[in-house]
Amino acid sequence: MRKARQAPAHAVTQDAYDLSFPNAQDDMLGNVVQSLRKLRFVLWSHPRARDAYEPPEWLDRDRIVFY
Repeated sequence: MRKARQAPAHAVTQDAYDLSFPNAQDDMLGNVVQSLRKLRFVLWSHPRARDAYEPPEWLDRDRIVFY
């Protein structure tokens, strides 16, 4: 996400609006959410973590709405 925003943020260009930008941003955000879920699952699956931590139910619900 940072890489996609870096170049436009540091360049002076003509304003342009492309309808694919919001869709690309939604796709990127969806990938980030999925990656964080996988990372959380990997960390939680450690034997010492399973007994010490129970993730809240709301973390597993899909509550992100893309407009």
